[in-house]
Amino acid sequence: MVLFANAQLATVGTYDGETLELVFPPGKEFGAKKIEDKRGELVEVLEALFGITPRVLCTVRAGMVPEAEPESDDPPSPEAAEALVKEQFGAEVVEVEED
Repeated sequence: MVLFANAQLATVGTYDGETLELVFPPGKEFGAKKIEDKRGELVEVLEALFGITPRVLCTVRAGMVPEAEPESDDPPSPEAAEALVKEQFGAEVVEVEED
């Protein structure tokens, strides 16, 4: 929950195939710190979903975060979350066969 809530504050600044920069708006240093604290969990999720294990860098600066949409009590649908990650990361879903 901590990872999910704070990741929503960020947008992808850059991804060069090795380092993923997550950009947080000014005043959201706490969110950036929480993502840094949960960095290992984030990388596990990215590996499970997209087969990547980037170095994660959290940056706080103006100009990279899109205008916030009105807040909703409803979480995004799995389809909407997948579409957002594909858009921001340029990623594809990796199908995993279960043993």
